Amino acid sequence: MFTGFGHWTGLKTGSLSIGLPAPPLLDTGDVVWSALMALAIGAAVHWIMVGGRITARFVSAHTLRGTVLCALAAAGCAALYAVVTGRSPSEVSLSGQATLTQLAGNPHAWSVGSLLAVLAFKGVAYALCLGSLRGGPTFPSLFLGGAVGVLLSPLPGLGVVAGMAAGMAAACAAALRLPVSTVVLVVLIVGNSETVPVIVLATVVSFVTTELLPQGPGIPAFRARPGRGPRPASSRP
Repeated sequence: MFTGFGHWTGLKTGSLSIGLPAPPLLDTGDVVWSALMALAIGAAVHWIMVGGRITARFVSAHTLRGTVLCALAAAGCAALYAVVTGRSPSEVSLSGQATLTQLAGNPHAWSVGSLLAVLAFKGVAYALCLGSLRGGPTFPSLFLGGAVGVLLSPLPGLGVVAGMAAGMAAACAAALRLPVSTVVLVVLIVGNSETVPVIVLATVVSFVTTELLPQGPGIPAFRARPGRGPRPASSRP
């Protein structure tokens, strides 16, 4: 869509790249830490998705009341994050696409406490919104994975670029369950080909991990309001 309409007057071509520089040559530390990160991130994001399923079941019993309660809880997460860290509540309340670019541009501006807080509060708000409010699974998972990569980047042999790339790949694979699409998306976001090996490795490890874990409760089907008859079948072919 961006490429096809980018040459029309008044429209501009968008870019998914967050501006990460090309990393130095990958070494054994990058590979080992990426695999271990993917295992942990894949499991964590999987349980967030299970939390979204549980939230959906809770909301389906009383849609209005459940949705309002989830909205208040998600807003509370953003407010508490702002109070605890002194940072903007939008880092929790929004999808994370813009914040991911800021994180990549200046990762050292985030303290360890801020990274831990955004992971905790955004993770809870993510699960609540998945099961009740408007919100997609893609960019929140990418942001959470990128934040974990920055948090763990001081580990021996792991850099910020490789950590963010592997973290985003692992989180996105666990959320979407689409490994090939995850690799393509994260490569476009990272904006370089040097990190492709750790992206592929993290995607595969995370995908296998989530497939082996319990999948949680099913998502409830939509129930019509009492007294409302079934919708008539369409006459269209």
